[in-house]
Amino acid sequence: MLALLSAPLTQPVQAQNCTPDPFGGEICLPVPGDDQAEPPKPDDPGSSIDSSGSDNSDQPRIPVWSGIPGVPAGVIFDRRKPYRVFEPQEPALEPTQTPAPEPAAEPQPTPEPIRALWHKDSALPEPVALHYLNNHLRQQMLAQVQESTISTEDNGEILRFGDTDYLEILEPTTLLYSHPYVDPGLTAWVNGYGAGDRLKLNNRTIDLNNGGVVFGLDMDLSDTFSVGLYGNYSSTDTSSSSGSWNPNGWGGGVTADWWTDSFYVQGLFGGNSFSGRQERKLNNGTASGDRNGNSWNAAVRLGAPIDAGSVYLEPQAQFSWTGATMNSFSESGVSRDEQLRFSGSNADLFGTELAIKIGVPLRSDERSLFFPSLRLGWIANWGQGNGNQTVRFIESGESYSYGMSTENANGLLVEAGLDYTTFNFSDTSVGVFVRGGPVFWGSGLGTSWRAWGGLSLDF
Repeated sequence: MLALLSAPLTQPVQAQNCTPDPFGGEICLPVPGDDQAEPPKPDDPGSSIDSSGSDNSDQPRIPVWSGIPGVPAGVIFDRRKPYRVFEPQEPALEPTQTPAPEPAAEPQPTPEPIRALWHKDSALPEPVALHYLNNHLRQQMLAQVQESTISTEDNGEILRFGDTDYLEILEPTTLLYSHPYVDPGLTAWVNGYGAGDRLKLNNRTIDLNNGGVVFGLDMDLSDTFSVGLYGNYSSTDTSSSSGSWNPNGWGGGVTADWWTDSFYVQGLFGGNSFSGRQERKLNNGTASGDRNGNSWNAAVRLGAPIDAGSVYLEPQAQFSWTGATMNSFSESGVSRDEQLRFSGSNADLFGTELAIKIGVPLRSDERSLFFPSLRLGWIANWGQGNGNQTVRFIESGESYSYGMSTENANGLLVEAGLDYTTFNFSDTSVGVFVRGGPVFWGSGLGTSWRAWGGLSLDF
């Protein structure tokens, strides 16, 4: 909720021309030669002036994804491996030959050593007796082999790869996150995302759209820890009837994941470099200029999978920070007396999410799994104190300062998702997913929409 507040440095504020600001708010600047409007009171820095020159206390606001290009943290955190859980089984023991039981010895006046493991009648030839004994032992051995055959009726389905049997684990469902594979591996992934919002600012409407693609590579260092690298391309389009801002750029960063059967932590740190054209529509033309900057972002997500029989439950907590710096630039395209010089500026955005994810794994065949889910939560942006944006008319030298600050905002998150996995021991396993839903903001901020999806390949 970035509020761009007007406070003149050198002269009274006049009737204004407004344009969307790079940080997602709106800047309103005086029209040269109009001396009728009254400036805001020096002791009222929270006021703003609309295009009619009247005082208006409503502050510009931005949604959770601001006008600065960059990847939302949730898009990177959702890069999970394909869901499927198998455990190796111990090989069946080789049957051992069981000797024939010794017959009970007949009482003898004088004990004698046992001379054989079997007894025959004196009338039975010895070769015939030996043949009978060997057949009897063979039948016993075959019976034991049949009794050692693996049964899958109660424990799940067993798949054989190489010389090892693997048993699919159906419960607990928490293993779908903590142990997707028997052995650590290498995972390549790519996610695409987009978001949209429409804001009402001082009786004007601003459309804010954000989208891009992010790709990466994760390496498992153990059964419970992995690290990764990612790169991204991001694009933003912020527009209104009075102007626009449309930056795009590239970035990248690092990730780390640690998990157990009942808890996990995900973290990331990255940066972006971007540039775009900022336009300000005037009566006799459009003042514009190319503006560039950089941003840094860090985020942490905590989760605690809970086994509820056939249902998967996962409470989540996410904390994110974005810091952006805009470089100075000068306008062109209109007469020199209307051109502006924008100084450098910066802003910090801090957000939190508290949510619970509910999912039900549905196995469709031997190697495939559907995983529909619903995530409900509370999402918030927290007020941050930021620096000032100073603008100066190139011709007259008149300058104006706009203090930039953020205000608290809260919303209800509703997000539906669907994952699909096909698992292969001897080849690449594939997982695809889609997510999407609205955020219902309080305090009259309206509703924003976001969606993303992705593909992961495990080798």
